[in-house]
Amino acid sequence: MALTERRKEFLAEVVRLAGLTGDPVHHGELSELLGVSAGTSYDMLRALEGAGYLERDYRLRGGGQGRSQVVYRPTDRAIALTEGSHGGLPLSPEEWKRASARLSEQVMAATESDVFEAVAILAGGVAAGDSHALVCARILGLFLVEFQELPQNGQGSVRSLLAATESPLDRLTLFVAIVHGAALSRLGEIIDFGSSLTHILGALDSLSDLDADRLAAFVEQWLATAG
Repeated sequence: MALTERRKEFLAEVVRLAGLTGDPVHHGELSELLGVSAGTSYDMLRALEGAGYLERDYRLRGGGQGRSQVVYRPTDRAIALTEGSHGGLPLSPEEWKRASARLSEQVMAATESDVFEAVAILAGGVAAGDSHALVCARILGLFLVEFQELPQNGQGSVRSLLAATESPLDRLTLFVAIVHGAALSRLGEIIDFGSSLTHILGALDSLSDLDADRLAAFVEQWLATAG
């Protein structure tokens, strides 16, 4: 079974919930969190079980009373996918909601600061346990701040180029490359940008498709209101 982005989203939520609670996950919990029907959630969990990412368990309803219900635990394979790949599984909907709201606040604060304060605001939000997608979001926040320094015609050109680019990852790559060039010209004597672009583009390339789509949409929404 191919692990599509939708299946990755379900699997990420199972891994996250099981890690937080230490307990297996019931399909009803997932249906509420992901906003899907109980049937859809159950079918997805069974498919992930069949692919070797989940294993079935049973627990009694009502704290030990009544019939047992089917629950699922992530297998070592699922956990390895989460922790072992560079981009890993995509953020859960709740994680992304919190992350995007926080990032908006930080970018807004950073645009009213000088370059060193902006770096401190956005880089200071990175924690040791943050996912790859959250780290990339902070990096993009710095580029959104630097975008504000472009002249109005330059900002318009960037928006037009992004609108003409189909792939979310290509839009992120193009945005970073253009703004990086402008930052290098403006701040090259203050901040060493020497080899940073290659590392940043490599980090973006490791994003899951779902997180790349979310980050591209976030950047575009911000650019639509900037300037």
